[in-house]
Amino acid sequence: MQPDADTRRWLDSLGMQPARDGWTIQFQLSTVPMSHWFFKRNKLRPEDVSLTLTAPSWGHWSVDLRRHDGAYLVQWKQGLDIIVEAAELRYRRLTPWPALDGLAGFPALVAAIEAVLGIRFIRHVNVGARWIPLDGRRFDDARLRAWLAPCADTWDRTMRDAPDAGGEDEDEDGRA
Repeated sequence: MQPDADTRRWLDSLGMQPARDGWTIQFQLSTVPMSHWFFKRNKLRPEDVSLTLTAPSWGHWSVDLRRHDGAYLVQWKQGLDIIVEAAELRYRRLTPWPALDGLAGFPALVAAIEAVLGIRFIRHVNVGARWIPLDGRRFDDARLRAWLAPCADTWDRTMRDAPDAGGEDEDEDGRA
């Protein structure tokens, strides 16, 4: 199944060329080093937050905003209204959750969420991709960096921490 026109334009704008059908790409940000979510869960505090954009080849992208203690799960899904799961009224009804019109607006959504919740994401994105080469001649790193610039200074393909968040040193490309 081919992605919808908006998803295809977004991929093209980033210089990404899927190697085959069935591809998926995911971008993850966090208020704490990413390793806390995967390897050091005992270091997570109740108020820690993660944000994940998932874009599969069949379209129907989604963005999930989760607080570790389960106080809220907010989802933006292609073609649907914002979904808020929360026990507290302030998150369900009183929080002015920002809108997301498409994949291209994800970096702006990050800043809007930070403003609404009074939180700060680490300026590093972990990128996971299946059947989308993120290196070599089929990929343009400069375009991805430009798109991510409003919300991240670095990105990496593995679950490593940002260089300024206690992770490994950067390489010559600025990746952790």
